[in-house]
Amino acid sequence: MNLKNYYRKKIRCFTSVMVLVFGLSLAVTARAQTINQLFAFTCTRGISSDMCPQGARPDIILQASDGNFYSAAQVTDEGVSDPQGGTLFKLTSSGEFSKLFTFTQGSNGFLNGNNPADGFVEANDGFLYGTTFNGGKQNDGVLFRISKTGVGFRVLHNFCSSANCADGSIPNGLLLAQDGNLNGMNLIGSQESSRFAGSDRKLQSSS
Repeated sequence: MNLKNYYRKKIRCFTSVMVLVFGLSLAVTARAQTINQLFAFTCTRGISSDMCPQGARPDIILQASDGNFYSAAQVTDEGVSDPQGGTLFKLTSSGEFSKLFTFTQGSNGFLNGNNPADGFVEANDGFLYGTTFNGGKQNDGVLFRISKTGVGFRVLHNFCSSANCADGSIPNGLLLAQDGNLNGMNLIGSQESSRFAGSDRKLQSSS
């Protein structure tokens, strides 16, 4: 069994379920309250897939220090055997949507990342940090940084770039620690230690 493909499929299924449960929870707890839709992601049906230029499958939303909401949408190409792409976006409290970045495929693949995971973390330097499940030089995910205005996107680390993937593969979320560093978890760890349940990795937010 290809463990990387297995985990990627499990992640996509888990994300879809979480979105459904979250929506049901809101419906139960709100009861007499009114839920206002701020923004809807739409896709255009094509011949072989659905194209979603603003993104689809949104992740967890972060309210940043400027009061706006930031997140990632996991895909821009739906309805295919391997959904891919994704966007990073900003949303105001009034529902004004701004796309900050789109993950696109070049001649050498998704070098900037593919399928952003779990939204953002805002570090002490004011930048937003995130990870992607796939893409990068090894197609095992990246750690990236972007400003809240959408400029200065930068890949900080390509996972599985060390021998035997000692730095991990398929990153899945970040946490800002009290010491100011970013801590994350990979779904697949070093092949030498056979830590397929996951490996923790500490990354400097000032990289």
